[in-house]
Amino acid sequence: MFTLSTTHSALPFLSRIDAGVVALRPEIKYCQVRFDNHSYEDALFNQFAIAFPKFLDKAPVKRRAEYLAARYAAKLLLEDEECYDDVGCSMGRAPIWPAGFCGSISHTNNFAIASIAPCHTALTLGIDIEMLGSKSIVKAADIFTTSVEQAMLASCNIAYTQRVSAVLSRQLQVSLSPFQA
Repeated sequence: MFTLSTTHSALPFLSRIDAGVVALRPEIKYCQVRFDNHSYEDALFNQFAIAFPKFLDKAPVKRRAEYLAARYAAKLLLEDEECYDDVGCSMGRAPIWPAGFCGSISHTNNFAIASIAPCHTALTLGIDIEMLGSKSIVKAADIFTTSVEQAMLASCNIAYTQRVSAVLSRQLQVSLSPFQA
């Protein structure tokens, strides 16, 4: 679960910015932004002081907007830690984090998220956001739930799609304490 510490709106391109920490590991910080492709323009890279990578030259607006929003989320997190170095980009387009930090970036549709932690925590971060419909979630249930989890969830008094979605997001709202060892 995330613990939200700040929320604010910014420019028309960035309609919402939420930042906080992971409740059980407060050394992991996150920043999620909601952005609007229709308000995107290349000039925002300069405005946000984020380098425009060459590989985006021929990319569609959607891809440019996602990249910018995700890098801006990472930039906000790093600046909060008094790190003003940019997140670099490898030849494979993976983020290269400034010295002393590890992190992860993801984006989908009109959302982008970044997470960081100090390297001394020896954590390997991985974050992914997807907009999945209930049919997709149900089809993929066997990939991210074990038979034990499926058995526990079968006894919950909520719809199957909600049960599986809860496990996928790791934000299960139903108390499973009677089933815990």
